Amino acid sequence: MTPGAGPSPSTTTLRNIITKTLASSLKHRKPTAVMPQSYIITAKPDCTDDEVQALKQQCRDKGGKITHEYTIIKGFAVEYPDDAVMALADHPHVENVEQDQTVTTQ
Repeated sequence: MTPGAGPSPSTTTLRNIITKTLASSLKHRKPTAVMPQSYIITAKPDCTDDEVQALKQQCRDKGGKITHEYTIIKGFAVEYPDDAVMALADHPHVENVEQDQTVTTQ
């Protein structure tokens, strides 16, 4: 692989499979508590690391606080003003915005 060329196709495929598997398993679990003003932001798979960092910085600039950064997917958890979150969903690098919640397996 050429340095700076991004992840290999097999890495990208594996990341997509893991993301879909995790998302599917979470859909079938009952949330136990919604976390107010806390959201999970998933960036589009083709976003560069610099674009994801710029997205995080935009959240901070608008009053958000990054509370967790994910490594297996391009995403992060952020405490963000409820009245501004819909504008974030329209960002060109954002794949999905969902309210963060506590999920249990039992």
